Amino acid sequence: AYMIRGDIFATDKNTLSDAEEDYKAAIENAFKGEIGPVVALSKLYNQTGRGEEAVELLKPVKEAARDDAALATTLGVAYLGAGDYGSAEEWFRRALELRPDDVDARFQLGLAQVEQKKYEEAVVTLEAAYKASGEREDIGIRLATMYEQMGMRERAYKQYDKLLAVVEKGPDGKETGPSINLRSQAGRFF
Repeated sequence: AYMIRGDIFATDKNTLSDAEEDYKAAIENAFKGEIGPVVALSKLYNQTGRGEEAVELLKPVKEAARDDAALATTLGVAYLGAGDYGSAEEWFRRALELRPDDVDARFQLGLAQVEQKKYEEAVVTLEAAYKASGEREDIGIRLATMYEQMGMRERAYKQYDKLLAVVEKGPDGKETGPSINLRSQAGRFF
């Protein structure tokens, strides 16, 4: 019950402290070996800019993360949030060893490489994530900004142009244009 309440409270920025309390209670009441509440609390810590606390909380699950791609990715995200980009990269690579088609782990790996200023590797990684994701907008935007950072203006232009040309159907069946985030990023570029 604590996990469910924590998940509900975690969706509203005004009740994040309640979510934290419920996740802590879920951890206290969890069966031995159950790590779901620990992972949920670590994600909440990352969401609220407390990456170092997330890493500390996840230390006991490191061994399990060596054989679990989702946990390895969660640990990588915690390290990314804590500013330990080398450890983040290590865990994202482990996740990809376990699940090579994991688009989110590949995307996060690209972000860790960016933070380490490994731009050439990051471009290759983000291009692969973008292609594997079916050209997800969030990855495409990050790729375009990487091109900008590397001085590849023509590639950035083509990437933004490609993203802006996408037309999708909303839940009501009407065509939707690019997201506000994309329009602001591309507008800044153009």
